[in-house]
Amino acid sequence: MAGQGNEKVFTTAHGTFTMDTQSDAKISGVFSGDHYHHQETLDLLPYLAARGGTIVDVGAHVGTLAIPFAQYASKVIAFEPTPATFGFLQKNIALNTAPVDARNKGLGAALGRAASVVLHDFSAAANTLSVGEGDIEISTLDAEVPAADFVKIDVEGMELGVLQGGSRLWQESKPPILFEVNLFALRRHGTAAADLQGFLKQYGYSLYYPVQKAGRLHLAKIWSLSLFVLCIAPRSFMFGGPSAPFDVVAIPRGHALSAPLPRISAGAMLLKLIGGNLSQKIRRLLSIFAASDKLQSAR
Repeated sequence: MAGQGNEKVFTTAHGTFTMDTQSDAKISGVFSGDHYHHQETLDLLPYLAARGGTIVDVGAHVGTLAIPFAQYASKVIAFEPTPATFGFLQKNIALNTAPVDARNKGLGAALGRAASVVLHDFSAAANTLSVGEGDIEISTLDAEVPAADFVKIDVEGMELGVLQGGSRLWQESKPPILFEVNLFALRRHGTAAADLQGFLKQYGYSLYYPVQKAGRLHLAKIWSLSLFVLCIAPRSFMFGGPSAPFDVVAIPRGHALSAPLPRISAGAMLLKLIGGNLSQKIRRLLSIFAASDKLQSAR
């Protein structure tokens, strides 16, 4: 690790990355450890897309997925709207001599303009956009990308707009999609999890949750994304507030995976999530009772 001031260079198993350790303290903190921040996504990639195709990275940040994508695909198109972050994306593409077509644009349902909104001083990856007026160009997937073999979307709650702007792509190319579900961020933009599933269902997509079981990747079917979110983050779903984001895979009907992945039924996955939540709550109650007994004994 080297650099000057707040700018540091991190050498990882999947490339060398420069970032601002102040505005991107959360991500750079992860990179200080041994585990690669996006390893789970990279493990999933060979199952969703054949080597040598076209990958689209929407919300590329500083390139921590776009650059390893370029080691697998013949073409990578990366979109990052925030000018300062885009500058780091360009630096990292040059550092790794990665064949990435980087575009300083946001994507949405229609052409327009937007302004960047900083939500956390320590996490530039969580920046979002205020669409309407501003110095950031908003384009659409259909205007930018003629065809794709895999699309990743992580845009802090603006996923529905990106999906709506890619209707031709979903109808003609039918690429698998990996998108983030951040309940708190979605609410900020007036979107519900059900809206994402409802839109994709029109184009014949089914949703799956990638999960490790017995040391191997599985895809768990999602019947209802709303119910799934309720099981993963019940407090946030019912009462609002922050929730941990998670990734969902959308696969079009009839699409053959590049390599077979074992499946988990929706019912089995829901039971596992509900059981996990109950176990967690029981452990919390037991710890509270234990602390209370300890306090009583001390008296």
